[in-house]
Amino acid sequence: MAITIDFGTSNTVISRWNQTTQQPEVIKLPGLSTISGQNPPPNS
Repeated sequence: MAITIDFGTSNTVISRWNQTTQQPEVIKLPGLSTISGQNPPPNS
């Protein structure tokens, strides 16, 4: 399983590659994660 971490200026995101759906998934850490709006925005 591939795990990536994006250390941004204001936000940090941890994600993994889902082999079944062939899509990335954001990993949420209960008690530590905060979602502010649609980030990332939905695909058009």
